[in-house]
Amino acid sequence: MVNDKTVHFGLSFVPAESKEEYDALVKRKPADMITDVSNLKTLKAGNNFLSEIDHGIWSKFEESLIFHNGGLGGFHYGELIEKLPFKQFEELLANFGIGLKLFCDRRRQVCFIDPGFPNSCKPARDTDYCFESYCPDC
Repeated sequence: MVNDKTVHFGLSFVPAESKEEYDALVKRKPADMITDVSNLKTLKAGNNFLSEIDHGIWSKFEESLIFHNGGLGGFHYGELIEKLPFKQFEELLANFGIGLKLFCDRRRQVCFIDPGFPNSCKPARDTDYCFESYCPDC
């Protein structure tokens, strides 16, 4: 594990690169990890590059966020990725506890909830992210 906080955007934790790492991170509950919309609003208020994003684009992103069981289940990032440089998008993901490998493994999927069956992710647009362990129940 790298100990240099500059590599991880000054966070107290290393963003997860696998399902197991993310599950462990959610259980640990770092105080500076985004686990709900109020955490995100706090981050945005104190962050220069996030506060400069168009309100409409930010609202769409924020409304798409799905939190459950203490983790991030899904989101749509289509318009947001068009406005943020790669490094800033990586930093935003890191604040949710998501490293690039985990993101790449889980993107292009959306939460699929079918009553009576376990939550799952199904293929979706290029700009969606899903993690079935954190999709809400019906």
